Amino acid sequence: MATAAGSERGAGSERGPAIQLRSPAHRAERELLKVAIQFPQFVAPVFDAYGEDEFTGPPYVVARRAIADAGGTETADDSFLARIREAAPDDGARALVTELAVEPLDLPRRRKPEVGVYAEELLVKVRLAAVEHRITELESTARRLEAQRDEGSAAVRQEVWTLQLYRTALLDRGAPALYG
Repeated sequence: MATAAGSERGAGSERGPAIQLRSPAHRAERELLKVAIQFPQFVAPVFDAYGEDEFTGPPYVVARRAIADAGGTETADDSFLARIREAAPDDGARALVTELAVEPLDLPRRRKPEVGVYAEELLVKVRLAAVEHRITELESTARRLEAQRDEGSAAVRQEVWTLQLYRTALLDRGAPALYG
């Protein structure tokens, strides 16, 4: 349901929030969901550990939830797509799942990577965006707590520091940083 404006309406509602397909975050989330549905062997078990909060597009959150409710990528077999569609909460979500199942991957044109390499890149992009979003949230919280002279600010700053180390590992090491 892409429109000329480069967005698509949310699954589960004709008037749902728009997905901005020009947004790098939404494109990466969509591509990762396509890989999880079409080639689950390339993202299992890491994808199954991703929370719904790592997906910023509400329809993509619904699709992520349907994949989890269908048993996750580690349980993928010949009935995986049918289980995902069955787990989808409504016709809009089922339509999105079907769309993701048949839409070709948008492999980079500069090179044609193997699906496995592309999948790892997507796993890192989506996780990195979530980590950066969480760091921004926590830094704001820390500033507020510090202004109030709240002792909890030290714990928040510690969490920011830990996430910054993880962010650096993702940037430096890529997919291996996802495994520990």
